[in-house]
Amino acid sequence: MAERHLGTSKVWGRGYTTVPVTVRRVLGLTDGDSIEWILNDDGTITVRKSQGDNRG
Repeated sequence: MAERHLGTSKVWGRGYTTVPVTVRRVLGLTDGDSIEWILNDDGTITVRKSQGDNRG
């Protein structure tokens, strides 16, 4: 699969960051959704929307 740049984020104090709007749209994220960070065997990171109900 070809790479597609979807945006850039800056990490702020305590590890906070903003998910770019293009990423939120692609993943279908809305307020309260959770995301997962997956370390792949080749050292890359995959971010995906959590499939479970993580809204509390």
